[in-house]
Amino acid sequence: MLAFDKSIRDIADYAASVSYEDLAPEVVLAVKDRVVDTLACGIAAFNSEPAKIARRLAVPIHSVPNARVIGSLVRTTPEWAAFANALMCRYLDLNDDYQWIGGGHPSDAISGILAAGEAFHANGKDFITSIALACDVQCYFIEQLQIRDRGWDHAFYVTLGTAIGAGKLIGLDLEELCNCISLSIVPNIYLDQRRRGELSMWKAGATGNAARQGLFAALLAQAGMTGPPCAIEGMDGLWNRVTGPFNLDSLVQKDKAARITKTRIKQWPVRGGVQLPIATALQLREKLNGEPICELRLEVYNRTVKYDDGPEQWAPKNKETADHSLPYCVAAAIMDGEVTSKTFSSERLQDPKLLGLMTRMQIVENPEFTKVQPRVESCRLTATTESGKTITAFLQWTKGDRMKDDRSKWATRQSIEAKFNRLTNDFLTEERRKGFLDYVYVMENSKDVGVLLDNLYI
Repeated sequence: MLAFDKSIRDIADYAASVSYEDLAPEVVLAVKDRVVDTLACGIAAFNSEPAKIARRLAVPIHSVPNARVIGSLVRTTPEWAAFANALMCRYLDLNDDYQWIGGGHPSDAISGILAAGEAFHANGKDFITSIALACDVQCYFIEQLQIRDRGWDHAFYVTLGTAIGAGKLIGLDLEELCNCISLSIVPNIYLDQRRRGELSMWKAGATGNAARQGLFAALLAQAGMTGPPCAIEGMDGLWNRVTGPFNLDSLVQKDKAARITKTRIKQWPVRGGVQLPIATALQLREKLNGEPICELRLEVYNRTVKYDDGPEQWAPKNKETADHSLPYCVAAAIMDGEVTSKTFSSERLQDPKLLGLMTRMQIVENPEFTKVQPRVESCRLTATTESGKTITAFLQWTKGDRMKDDRSKWATRQSIEAKFNRLTNDFLTEERRKGFLDYVYVMENSKDVGVLLDNLYI
């Protein structure tokens, strides 16, 4: 066995130790919920241009192993299925979210793990375990690190999580898991430029690539490929060149692989840092009762402000830029009382009334809000109306309260199924929607998780 650095060995040891029997019932349910939520987002993005490009490149094959692309059910290589499916699931920016010191979308790894599960006929319990593990590792890194401040993109976490989850699923031993982790890290460091300035189709494509590369790392390790043994702690490894030092002392918790229960099911198709401002904007809209706004002041914590300082955020030209634009999303929420995929149509992007409201908006950091973030997220909107009134809306989300709030409102099984049906209604028949949902919530009994896709065709 190669002399892998301690960090790689610690992660591999943890991955090898997790079993289905370790998972609490709420963890198993959280995995099922996020499978439903994530694949609903993918189906809803089926007709997007990036999805069409990905499907054109996912050339049909008839050899094994293979995996299918959701919507078309074309059989292709597992890596291309992972790419196409993850891209679609990410496109709407409506799958789950986890915000701490860093941020990311742990469910982005599901597509790569699903491709591995279908290709190698994994059973439902192993599939659930692998997803919980992949999300847990990603969440841990998000809790520890903010790599965006160093110019790196959180798609890196997706590659690592997918590699670990897929590696676990296809039965890698401890040494192979170490190689898998190394092979997911060294070739796959992502520049955060993909989310700077005017955003491109690669906003979703980066996630597709991350899932593909994570799965590829697992397949390489399975075939016997070795990876650099000091990928994390070496002279030019992850610590020194990308993240800075971190420790893994608290990676293993009493409830194994339970962090997935803390990820947030999104209500609106926008980036994570804009969820709270939209909720605050909707509260303000109710208080305004139709009064025209003369001036609008938005106060948030530093992390949300600093990623919205470019001119493109104030005049977004495409969907990718608009759903990451704090001023655009807040203005749309106030005007429309909702934010949906239609909010980002080409016609809406040119609406003079919406753009006019944005010109009357000021966004500032509130230092008091920054001090208590990430444990408490705060947002205040203050409107001065044309009649001279001052109307304010203020919301705070604490980590614990928000999870309870999410579970009681839009993260129950009922609300997740409603979101699934809403997103897929125009693509799947009622029979297929019901067949998919019925399968997911008992999939621990399945002998072949590939059945999961049988009803996801258009």
